Amino acid sequence: MDLTGIFSASIGADTAIRLVPQSYRFAQGAQAVTTPETLRASVATLELPLQDRKPTTFAMRSTANYSGVTDVGRGSSLEVAPSGSISIDASYQLLLAGALTAPAGTVSLGIIVPDTYLGFRGEQGLYMGATARIDASGIDTTVALPLNRRGGSVLAGGTVSLNAPVGYLVMEPGTSVSARGASGLINGDSVNPGQPAAPQQIATAGGRVSLSSANGGVIASRIDVSAGGAGAAAGSVTIAQTRDAPGGAADSTIGPRPARVERLSIVADANAMPAGLRAGGNVDRALNAGVVAGQEIFETRVAQSTLETLDANTVKLSARDQLNAAVDATLSANRQITLDTPVIRTEP
Repeated sequence: MDLTGIFSASIGADTAIRLVPQSYRFAQGAQAVTTPETLRASVATLELPLQDRKPTTFAMRSTANYSGVTDVGRGSSLEVAPSGSISIDASYQLLLAGALTAPAGTVSLGIIVPDTYLGFRGEQGLYMGATARIDASGIDTTVALPLNRRGGSVLAGGTVSLNAPVGYLVMEPGTSVSARGASGLINGDSVNPGQPAAPQQIATAGGRVSLSSANGGVIASRIDVSAGGAGAAAGSVTIAQTRDAPGGAADSTIGPRPARVERLSIVADANAMPAGLRAGGNVDRALNAGVVAGQEIFETRVAQSTLETLDANTVKLSARDQLNAAVDATLSANRQITLDTPVIRTEP
């Protein structure tokens, strides 16, 4: 399914969309059908078993420069089949308040770089409201086989990408992003065909979560890329404060486009969300409230608990100018931690 709106594209509140392959079974002894009514009376609709479902895709976008808004409403849900993909983009604002599910698949949310850059906007960006959920976790698709055996696949965690190459990224407290692994039972090979081997617990790896923005924002989400069980690896998390946005006119609501320090800051949970900031609001004004015009900054605030609750194999934090620790925080990874920035600073 592919939907495009010029000024807006939306999934309404409390709307449920499931893109799951189905099969049709004709009733025994059914006669030739000539009308939609007789067809419906003769056919039973069945959802295919997990292992037989082909991946499905969903894409939605709004394209008008500096006015395209894409909205996934509160209480809504969107689900694709295992290994499927969800891609949602907006040219100005992407507002997510519902749940997106792509088991062992890909979820990609982004802000579209305009063909013609007309200047900085403090409201431009990608917003995850407190009720938003993204889940690309692995899934057990094993099935029962003859002789009390189980076969099939246990799929690893998928990939989640939130990217604002222009604009801000805001993930409110209460939001969650999951790409954890899965586990399931599978019988191995047996030398005696009549005696199946004992079932083995199979665990798969966690997936990848990548979060980036040009202007900064707030990341206060719960992120889960843990392994599906013993013997499997956890996934990876990357958080980047980038500067890929084009240069041009300076017309921030409270002054010129921030041109000083660009930094990623680890802050106490209580200080992550600026007071009064709501989905679709002016992030520039909220982050730089009270700052002298011309001295504004681009800052990504990462909540302390977002980092301290990670169970990841690799963690990478990246900032063009500075990584700032405004609170004592413990950062851990099973394999590797990368701090990609010219300056690491701690506040007293």
